[in-house]
Amino acid sequence: MNRYLLTRLLSMIPVVLLVTLFVFVMGRLIPGDPLLQLIPPEEARTLTADQLQRMRQAYGLDDPIAVQYANWFVGLVQGDLGNSIRTQQPVGHLIIQRLPVTGQLALLSMMISLSIGIPLGVLAALRPRTTTDSIASITALIGVSMPNIFLATALIFIFAYTLRLMPSGGFVPFASAPLESLKYTLMPALTLGTGLMGSVMRITRTSMIEVLNLDYIATARAKGLGERRVIFRHALKNAFIPVLTVIGLQIGGILGGSFIVEQIFAIPGVGRLAVNSIFARDYPMVQGVVLFIALVYLAVNLIVDLVYAALDPRIRYS
Repeated sequence: MNRYLLTRLLSMIPVVLLVTLFVFVMGRLIPGDPLLQLIPPEEARTLTADQLQRMRQAYGLDDPIAVQYANWFVGLVQGDLGNSIRTQQPVGHLIIQRLPVTGQLALLSMMISLSIGIPLGVLAALRPRTTTDSIASITALIGVSMPNIFLATALIFIFAYTLRLMPSGGFVPFASAPLESLKYTLMPALTLGTGLMGSVMRITRTSMIEVLNLDYIATARAKGLGERRVIFRHALKNAFIPVLTVIGLQIGGILGGSFIVEQIFAIPGVGRLAVNSIFARDYPMVQGVVLFIALVYLAVNLIVDLVYAALDPRIRYS
């Protein structure tokens, strides 16, 4: 296990290097001049070319792209993501400041999706080709197909403006007011979790049907074990491995989807920070957020691989 872990960590190094290069280049492809976002329009019209050049020198934007990347990468190795062009604050500090908000939203999204998707998948697998199976499959198909922006708009219209049961936007930390926080994060979490719920339900159904047809399930039933024990202790444990894979892959989808959802619901998380930074052409902030999400995605997939062995003793890493 230790050797496998070391091998995986070493194999992640070239991936991280490619991600940093991709993030840096894509950041520079954002159209527009970031300096013009810092200056009021009436002042920008009076600036001379020399003044703009001096400002670019101050921010290091006049250096060749290769030099800018080298300087940013050296700082990155030292744990410095640079400073935001817009606020002049450290990028790492701003991400850490917004991370609990996005983390709370992502956690609630996962809880909603798993608490609905797994039971629906198990129920559909126990009653294949029935009305229950059809309803569960249609629900999963709608969840997978529903765009976040459409679902968010529909939820706001129904529950915020028509029924007036939920606030249309904003955020309250869970630690300060748990019930009020749930009111503010329920619709965004449902928007993010719907797609994952559909994916989890479909893979749970398929995996459970396959496992329930295996010989050891028939043996367990022949020994007189209760149906509930056969399903939840023997079948679901082994059927959960493909589900775990989907969950690991969807973590990145939840973090990426938070860009849109946090903007729609005015949630001050990492996603909204990234969107505002894109519009402001704030290169260091955009690079820092995208790199952070990529690292989280890599770390989650590594954890998923390690959890496989805990779920299935037959899996051994060498």
